[in-house]
Amino acid sequence: MKKKLIKMLVASMATTMLLSGCDASLKLNDKDDATEETSEELPEESADEASTEDSVDEEKESEDTEKEEEESEDTTEAEEEAEDTAEENDNLYECNADPGEWESPELMEGDALTQEELDDIQDFFSKVENYGFTSDPFKTVYDIDWGSVLHFEMAGLGYSRDCPEEAIDAFNDAREEVGLGRITAYDGYYEDLYFTTGDNFKAFVEAKTGMTDIDVSEMLKDYFYYEPDDVYLACADPFFNDDAITCEKGVRKENTIQVEISYGSSNYYNRRITLLETGDSDNPYQLVSCRQLWEKEAVEILIVDNTYSDETILCSVRYGEDNKYPSVQLMNDYYTGEKRDICAEDKEYPEVTDVIDVALCDLDNDGLSDLIVTAVCDGDTVPLIFKGYENVHESYGKTYRDFEYLSYKTDVTEWICDNVDSMTTDGIIDFVTENKEDFEEFYN
Repeated sequence: MKKKLIKMLVASMATTMLLSGCDASLKLNDKDDATEETSEELPEESADEASTEDSVDEEKESEDTEKEEEESEDTTEAEEEAEDTAEENDNLYECNADPGEWESPELMEGDALTQEELDDIQDFFSKVENYGFTSDPFKTVYDIDWGSVLHFEMAGLGYSRDCPEEAIDAFNDAREEVGLGRITAYDGYYEDLYFTTGDNFKAFVEAKTGMTDIDVSEMLKDYFYYEPDDVYLACADPFFNDDAITCEKGVRKENTIQVEISYGSSNYYNRRITLLETGDSDNPYQLVSCRQLWEKEAVEILIVDNTYSDETILCSVRYGEDNKYPSVQLMNDYYTGEKRDICAEDKEYPEVTDVIDVALCDLDNDGLSDLIVTAVCDGDTVPLIFKGYENVHESYGKTYRDFEYLSYKTDVTEWICDNVDSMTTDGIIDFVTENKEDFEEFYN
């Protein structure tokens, strides 16, 4: 649309110039004819004077033209200098980390941060407005899970005592409609209720990430929205300091900083976070990426073939905190995705000591991949199948779909063991897909 408008303006200007030029040409020709008729009647001296005046006019026009050309050159140079300055300023906020370094679990090359600098960054992440950025990994700021960022006190954007009462009433009505209880105020304060306006959230996102062109309704689609006051409401967890953050080490390369952080207790994985220094004391850093350092806890890393989609996926095998049994986690661009512990609830196979292989395949053609694992149990190879499942649910009138893998069934494991000689993932897939109806019966 913008290009079309520019073309229309250019065409309009060209037409005006052409029409103006035609009128000027006609008037000039009339004037020339009159001058020629008059000059025939003038004496020689008058003709010479006229010739001299014409010469002076031509010299003046030539000087004016040269002056205009010099001014034009000066303007062009000034514009180029302004563009260069703007580009230099933009470069102040460019990330100096190599994009390929996202794949590496190591810190980028740079000057090591001092303990004082690490403490300052640690204080930065310990604030409620920044803590949520360390929770779920993101490759770029466009991959941030804003629900996770706002999980803790909605990043301090707004507290219930400042929220319009009409919005809270509408929120309570919506909760009742979906079978949830109304939240109750104590001395004018609704515990665990937080809110933000669209404008406040835009300012928050720009300050933390540099993004300006955002769709608030899309980013906060899971929150209740009260349109008259442009308010988004949610119940959130006010307690986050139980998992205190420690900045273990970090480096700086020009205006880019990378730090490795760990958590006090429950969060099992360290993170490597990339930041840009802004020079603003009120908002000293902008987020760039947050990578989960899952390799530190993995006892084995596998490349998983997805028979269903012809893709390969990283998979980590690690032991739980009590080291009693291994778990399999499928990696989603270098951070943990779906996780399944390899132990049966009925304790039929309690002594799983190792994972041999992992594969993905849609065994029953329901459009969802299933997880196939071969593990070692009491020295024998045991097949375990975790069926893909889609959980569909509604919240405040919106439909959500969550994918997960169900726990494996012991009777499916025994069925495969009784009928398959080659206990490999390929052999298991071939057998199950050839007996799809029998496989489906186990889950119906």
